[in-house]
Amino acid sequence: MSPRCFIKSICQKNICMNGDLCVPHNDRISLTNFACACQYGFSGKRCAYEDVKIDISFYDVSIPQSLLVHFITIREHDLESLNPVPIRSRRHYFFMSLPFHLSFVQLKGKFYLTVLQHIYTRSVTIPTKIAQSQYYTQCQFSTQQFGLSLDAILGY
Repeated sequence: MSPRCFIKSICQKNICMNGDLCVPHNDRISLTNFACACQYGFSGKRCAYEDVKIDISFYDVSIPQSLLVHFITIREHDLESLNPVPIRSRRHYFFMSLPFHLSFVQLKGKFYLTVLQHIYTRSVTIPTKIAQSQYYTQCQFSTQQFGLSLDAILGY
């Protein structure tokens, strides 16, 4: 805004954190309603929270064009995220702003366990890898006493 502009805006206060963009809802009606457009890796009303970063390295598997990632939270609901992978990149990272306990990557009908955390921790980087040794079939996840299978967990 120019020095001679007298229109007030909540966004003049640099209310969003981490250099993110403040978008006022309607300056003519309210000076308190706004939204922050958070950059990749940050979340929250003011972009103050650093998301969990999952850093995946690929070993002895063909590098996919995209990943289908399943996030499982023990008490609430499942999340899925489709992430494009840079061509020929042996590493890929993505962020998750919501709490989760398990994360599987699905590649060509195969599931790879990438994250297992008993207690969710915010704002951490989790290094992991995808290798043939981490490939799990439905049978490996089935438990008769609990009636659980990977298909049941993922809702298929």
